[in-house]
Amino acid sequence: MDELLKYLPDFDEMDEVAKKSADAKARLEDAKNQLDNEIARCIQTATLDEKYWINGKAPSMSYCSAVISRVGNTPEDAVLLDEIRKNITKYAELTFKYKKLMDSMESRISVWQTLSANKRKALG
Repeated sequence: MDELLKYLPDFDEMDEVAKKSADAKARLEDAKNQLDNEIARCIQTATLDEKYWINGKAPSMSYCSAVISRVGNTPEDAVLLDEIRKNITKYAELTFKYKKLMDSMESRISVWQTLSANKRKALG
């Protein structure tokens, strides 16, 4: 039982994981908002600026949703949107990683609590 104590997380460790998890989640939400804003900017530009029109007409919303929202209007837009999407993936992975780490820490504590209660019960 004393050997198990070495594997238990302390509160400082758990607090650190919780902080990192919250930071990753906030960055994920920021990146999602940034992506939405950039897509809106690209679509607005494509529908208002005639240089992006096709055969003298503004692009359809289905074209905007299928194409412009993926690659933007310019090569620079494509690079920016790709980078934002990579950040979304990175922060989603970090959020998942820290959630799993916290779950593991909580599970170890739960096992210790059960063993400790069983030991007290056996002694009592």
